Amino acid sequence: MRVLICAVLSAAMFYLSQGVDAVWGLAWIAPLPLVWLAYDEASQAPRWPLFLAGLFAFAAGQFYAIPVYGAAMWITVSVMILGGGAA
Repeated sequence: MRVLICAVLSAAMFYLSQGVDAVWGLAWIAPLPLVWLAYDEASQAPRWPLFLAGLFAFAAGQFYAIPVYGAAMWITVSVMILGGGAA
């Protein structure tokens, strides 16, 4: 449960740190809940849930790019994938 709470908190801070009315300071402190969880002495759990939480937090924070870049982002990513596969 702590992993989920830390992931959602980090994702929200990553998301709010982007954009025109961004609170850029949140980008500096967004990873702190996950870092706290990683170095928690009481947690002897495996590290893969923490890895997935960090991946989720960063990916959820990047959702802001979809309304900003729209179709251009999908075209660019498609060209990069197809171009890399053709090389």
